[in-house]
Amino acid sequence: MKRLIFLFFMAFLAAPTIAQDGDEVTIPENYLLKKPEHYKEYEPMVANCCKWLMNNKIDFMPDRRIKAYTFVWDWMSGHPDITITINKNLVTFNKKNPDLLIMFMVGYALEAIENEDKIEFDTQMAGVIAMLNCYTKNRSYFKKDKMCEKMLKMKTNGTLKDYVRKNS
Repeated sequence: MKRLIFLFFMAFLAAPTIAQDGDEVTIPENYLLKKPEHYKEYEPMVANCCKWLMNNKIDFMPDRRIKAYTFVWDWMSGHPDITITINKNLVTFNKKNPDLLIMFMVGYALEAIENEDKIEFDTQMAGVIAMLNCYTKNRSYFKKDKMCEKMLKMKTNGTLKDYVRKNS
């Protein structure tokens, strides 16, 4: 009986490790994005890719990450109802940390999918938060970024929403 309880306990402890497998994302190979209904059809997969990209570190499965980035970018760049606005006061877009711009777009896309209203402030805020979370989670990967550091201080001080609202 003790052996059975021990095995059950060990299986219980191992379960979270098994469940945290971060490679569960579906990225279509030959997707078609020509008509408005195609974009709606792929929304669940795009949302899944966005969540996967935001939940995993930059150096996790880089080939799969590039495919997910590409899929989300293709979906966003041709979407008939979503126009992404990139404000230089909100988004870090430079050659030294290109993943930050991409993560802004990933957060923006996910917010646009999850909230049909597509309010500009909300999508901008979601993009900024995704970018800052990525920057924080991957500090050793990124070169120091003045814009992100400034916005992280604003986030701590509670002034980030006002700043984003002013610059949206």
